[in-house]
Amino acid sequence: MRNMMLLFLAIGPVFADFISTYEYGEQLYQNPRGISCAKCHGEDGGGGKVGDITVANIKNISRDRIAFSLSRGRSVMPVYRLTDEEIEALYIYLNTKK
Repeated sequence: MRNMMLLFLAIGPVFADFISTYEYGEQLYQNPRGISCAKCHGEDGGGGKVGDITVANIKNISRDRIAFSLSRGRSVMPVYRLTDEEIEALYIYLNTKK
């Protein structure tokens, strides 16, 4: 068991960047905690209408605004408990996506 731990500690950093921050942000956007951001905000974050609800455009908003909205929810938007790293990945994804 000890040898396995040492092996993991030795090779763990090699796999640390298996996916980019952008790719991680994309995965979070598609399914952060069981409810997809894309379902309401659209594939590109541009917002629009979902049934009778007008959904905000979330492209090019500040990281602080994203963090605030995710932690508080709003109206029908659920609260997401994301880490700072997850919020950063979402921010990078939304502000890099073409």
